[in-house]
Amino acid sequence: MLRVAILVVGATALLPRPQPKIRSTPLRAAALEWSPAGVAQADGTLVSRTFAYAPTLACAADAGVTSIETSYVAVGAPDAPPVLLVHGFGASSYHWRSNVNAIAEAGYRVYAVDLCGFGRSEKPVMDYDSDLWVEQCAALLRDVAGCGSGARAVVAGNSIGGFTALALGALHPELVRGVASLNGAGRFAPPPDVAAAEEAARLAAE
Repeated sequence: MLRVAILVVGATALLPRPQPKIRSTPLRAAALEWSPAGVAQADGTLVSRTFAYAPTLACAADAGVTSIETSYVAVGAPDAPPVLLVHGFGASSYHWRSNVNAIAEAGYRVYAVDLCGFGRSEKPVMDYDSDLWVEQCAALLRDVAGCGSGARAVVAGNSIGGFTALALGALHPELVRGVASLNGAGRFAPPPDVAAAEEAARLAAE
């Protein structure tokens, strides 16, 4: 079962806050060190990596793009349950600089991706589509995190990354076990061609 959590900031109704639990041992999260070029290290170990994402969408084919070098940060034990963090529009994996190590120290393998066109990922000249980012994240989970053969990830996203996380969970339940959308924003209606096909099917059934 896919679990979804949606956080909305600015709501007028306030829910009772649970009392915080006191930790006998404080959680220590070593800060990531970022170079001016956006390369991340943790305790002197390089955690910025890349993989080649091969897009299959028409927007890439029309531009002759067959491979997009994708940058991501990976922290935590390689065999720990995977968590994917997806930044918002105009941001990068640096957005999660205060979260990556804390989540890893809680017992997870954390991946923070630079979406195509942002951060250190390649920025090909083409018409970008939200489907591209969904496919890119699915490729990372499948090819890098090893999801799809029983293992599934929790995906958390901010802004358009929240939309990407929700779409990823809906389209690829074999890769995703839970979703957290933080101020999610994006296109939640079906694409025009899908909407037209659905409307035609509805009219034909009447």
